[in-house]
Amino acid sequence: MDTTRYKIWRWLEPTGDGSSDQYNVAILTKAKRSKINQYEVANELLCLRLGLALGLPIPLGVILERDRKVYYASLHVAVAGEKLPPATEEDLDAIAANESLTCGIVMFDSWILNEDRHHGNISYIEETRQIFLIDHGNAFMDRAGHAFLEKQKDQLGIGEGHCLAERVKTLCAFEEWHKNIMGIPESYIKDSVDLAVAVGLPEDEASFCVQFLLDRRSRLPTIFASHRKEAFPNLDEGLLDPFSSITAKD
Repeated sequence: MDTTRYKIWRWLEPTGDGSSDQYNVAILTKAKRSKINQYEVANELLCLRLGLALGLPIPLGVILERDRKVYYASLHVAVAGEKLPPATEEDLDAIAANESLTCGIVMFDSWILNEDRHHGNISYIEETRQIFLIDHGNAFMDRAGHAFLEKQKDQLGIGEGHCLAERVKTLCAFEEWHKNIMGIPESYIKDSVDLAVAVGLPEDEASFCVQFLLDRRSRLPTIFASHRKEAFPNLDEGLLDPFSSITAKD
């Protein structure tokens, strides 16, 4: 369940019969639509649904429409000119202290081919110790579309600049997270892709995208076995190597 406390732009008059406090409220947020990435809104919606299914801390988002164009709005961004602060080095250290969640984040980013997890796309609120993963507009169906997915098929897909890569010291939670990813119903993944089609993902790519996600999640163990050491330079597996029974591809 999302526990974010949203900032309210306006409280309107009370509603209801008086037996409880009910108000119409307006939450001010930012709606975005890329001028150079036609898949941004679809990517955001698809990744939101997949991330929430895994219980990852992604703020809720909604699709808005204006002048026959669709926009994606993350409900956490509440005030004009204001946004979640980028993570500092100290913030990233605090996030990485949760080794299981860190493992889940890099696995999720690998599954959705998110090469854009930099300091500005993850946030840590020290007072509440809340972590937020934001901005997945450039994940999955990149500007290159189908060709990008094909090219990254056997790659880790998180990019060299992943803000947590150098802080990953163990992937001992890999099997648990992989079980959770595999546990997402195929019908849910298909429904998520169908919703993405409704907001910009090419309809003729839907079947390919569903199959890509299904195939990629099953191959994550092999992909990580092959690329984890180059991607995570400070990985120290010791006796906790979850890939010991997997033969990495050369």
